[in-house]
Amino acid sequence: MYVVIPADVKAWTKTGEPQVLAKSFGAYLHLQKFCDPDGHESDFSLFGGKNWAIICPVTKSGDLILVRQYKQGVDKIVIEFPAGTASDGEGLEATASRELLEETGFHAERVISLSGPHHISTRKSPTFSGRL
Repeated sequence: MYVVIPADVKAWTKTGEPQVLAKSFGAYLHLQKFCDPDGHESDFSLFGGKNWAIICPVTKSGDLILVRQYKQGVDKIVIEFPAGTASDGEGLEATASRELLEETGFHAERVISLSGPHHISTRKSPTFSGRL
């Protein structure tokens, strides 16, 4: 069971055509105008690209499997779930299983798909850090 809060969120409307800011290696960054339900228009920088998958691997004993990787975007070594882009024609469950094997050496016994890939972009995204 899950609960989604708030339940009364209304969709915004895209206005105009996106302006491409950058495009490389199958990824893109573009500027898109959106109009909120109250009629106010705002610009959003949106990132997207090829399909990708992230896997939250849980062992039989309930431990999470995480990986340490260097990420150029933040210029740091980060701890994250295994993830990666899909090869041409590869399904997302196969992508998740492959990335788990490539990055950790673990084989997935079962993959439960929760959702398709979503490139989530906001004007202000909080960053959290902590220790495991």
